[in-house]
Amino acid sequence: MKSKGKKKRSSARNALLGGVLKKNEEIKKTVRKAADRLTLVNRVLKQGRVPLEDTRQAITQNEDIENTISAAANDLALVNAKLAQAMTQRRVIETELADTRVDLAEARDDLSKSQVREEEAQQLALQDALTGLPNRILFEQSLAHGLLQAKRHGRELAILFLDIDDFKSINDTFGHDVGDQVLITVAHRLKSFVRDEDL
Repeated sequence: MKSKGKKKRSSARNALLGGVLKKNEEIKKTVRKAADRLTLVNRVLKQGRVPLEDTRQAITQNEDIENTISAAANDLALVNAKLAQAMTQRRVIETELADTRVDLAEARDDLSKSQVREEEAQQLALQDALTGLPNRILFEQSLAHGLLQAKRHGRELAILFLDIDDFKSINDTFGHDVGDQVLITVAHRLKSFVRDEDL
């Protein structure tokens, strides 16, 4: 709804600017015609011996032309005022567009950050934080899916259980930091031996 209002305002501003420019052209034509008439009047007056009636008529025409030029000057002042108004409105539009671009860039940035956070949250929810291996939730989901696929396609499914012998003694003897390093090393070795499609 907001963009429709902006479109209407933009159309109105464009119409105003178009009207101003048209009026400006009309004033130019009026001034040109007045200048041509003034040139003719001046020629008549320069001829010297001009009948009195022709002189009076030339002076009257000269006054009419001066009035026309004066009116054109007033119209031009109005056109310039409207043009200044249109330019001010254009600057406002350009500022609004710049602000909108900034808002869009910030929204895109926020969306990207949100997607990264969502991916990180999903990773944390489905992987062990220490080893990066799938956690129990992902294992159970994948196992259920794998059993359904195996049954549907008449395939077999293999599950491998591993136990690290005397792991408790590693923690007890060398500390949990060393125990964590052992788990990380085992996880890396497991990942290097299984296919990408294996869990």
